[in-house]
Amino acid sequence: MISVDKLYELFVDTLSHLEERKSNLSDKDLSISFEDLESDAFSFMHHRNIKLLIDAKKIPTEIQSDILEIRTQILKEMETTNSIEQFRSDTRWVKIRNKVNILKEKITHHNTGYTQC
Repeated sequence: MISVDKLYELFVDTLSHLEERKSNLSDKDLSISFEDLESDAFSFMHHRNIKLLIDAKKIPTEIQSDILEIRTQILKEMETTNSIEQFRSDTRWVKIRNKVNILKEKITHHNTGYTQC
């Protein structure tokens, strides 16, 4: 079993697959990130792992349902997205990325006491 600190690191890394700056990567590099996203979202955004992170006070309780909703959306979109261009620009992925940005801001605020600008 991995430590809670390592789980948190992997959870944050999973969210980083959806950072807007990743859209500017080459197709090859973005493809690698996209492939990693499916397994990472399945594992590190799983409700049991989210509960562990909440219990360890790594993430705030109030975002649990948002995380699980985003996980569901990611896994659903992974079934129908068959090109890097769709992942890069499809409005459904843009909405997911926007939700992830909000989550990351809430997590930053939770862990540091301030919101990034």
